[in-house]
Amino acid sequence: IIEGILKSNLCQPSQIYVSHPSASRQKKFSNLNITNECENNNFVVENSDVVLFCVKPQILEKVCDQVRTSFDFDRHFIISICAGINLEKLRNFILGSNNSLKSARIARC
Repeated sequence: IIEGILKSNLCQPSQIYVSHPSASRQKKFSNLNITNECENNNFVVENSDVVLFCVKPQILEKVCDQVRTSFDFDRHFIISICAGINLEKLRNFILGSNNSLKSARIARC
């Protein structure tokens, strides 16, 4: 996904933040000249307008719990490519107890 975004010139490498627990994956991203100053997932959310969740479905809820307080639902557009997670479940994971929040822009692919 990142390579496609860069090849199509939708973003500059300096505009993309990546958080990944694997050192080998982080190294791959740094080879693509993608800024990888990420100490944690909250840093990524706070420095992004579009947040793309590309995690295994079984850890999506945990990641959403970690970053929920960093979301600005007037600013962020949140996308998930997690298999098997429908839009309702995705909204529940992202919004938590604010599930009635209508202004949140959330999509799944």
